Amino acid sequence: MALQTKRVTVGGSQYAITQLGAVAGRGLFKKFVTAMGPLLRDAFSASLIDQFQKAIESLPNDATFDKAAIALAPIVGPVLVRAVEDLPQELFEELCISFSGSTKVLAGQPAIMHDLDGLFDDHFAGNYVGLVGWFVQCLKVNGFLANLGGAAKSAVPQAAQATA
Repeated sequence: MALQTKRVTVGGSQYAITQLGAVAGRGLFKKFVTAMGPLLRDAFSASLIDQFQKAIESLPNDATFDKAAIALAPIVGPVLVRAVEDLPQELFEELCISFSGSTKVLAGQPAIMHDLDGLFDDHFAGNYVGLVGWFVQCLKVNGFLANLGGAAKSAVPQAAQATA
């Protein structure tokens, strides 16, 4: 299977993100899941899913994205904050370095695709929301977020399974 490249737009910037190869990505994936496992188990708990479902059901059928985001923010916000807190700094840095090496960004005059790793510092200076958006897209493209809800549910530690 060939490495896939996905074009995404985050905050007005256009990126071409190419998947890491399995050799480059496997260790990063293991570190990511190990670091984020407790959060994933909590995030996909029945009570949080129930809260999320109730909030969605309470929205009018014609609710805009902005209204939905505001309604869900009290539920999703703490999970996102905890994700930032739980991801070790060293792993975040390692992922950013690896992902920037497989990303191109449309930049310059005239606008052409450039390797992001050479522009990373200047490109994201003062734009940390954009950096997080790009980072999440890289996690998606590389399959780090693929079906982690199911994996988190099935990866309950043995002691927790015995009491469940």
